[in-house]
Amino acid sequence: MWRSRFSKRSTEPLHIDSETHPDKIAERFREVFAGSSFDSYVDSAEVTKLQETLFSATDLPPINVFSIADIEHALQCLKSGKSYGIDEITKEHLTYSHPAVR
Repeated sequence: MWRSRFSKRSTEPLHIDSETHPDKIAERFREVFAGSSFDSYVDSAEVTKLQETLFSATDLPPINVFSIADIEHALQCLKSGKSYGIDEITKEHLTYSHPAVR
């Protein structure tokens, strides 16, 4: 009863790039992240290139580099069903995201 009264979760379909079908939204999500990411387990040349870019940038503030293990550990420590933060991403977004993001 409390959730039905006070929850601000929308029952309207999610719209991303004018798409409302979940499969098309997931495919769009995969396309965007596939174009801006790489498999760091397989592509060591891209990892080296990224590290060189990050560490050679003198006009940028220091950047913390997190390993995949760090991120997986952080996700395991988060509780499910909690509200999102400033980035509007919940644990469930990452846990149940398209395989290309994981």
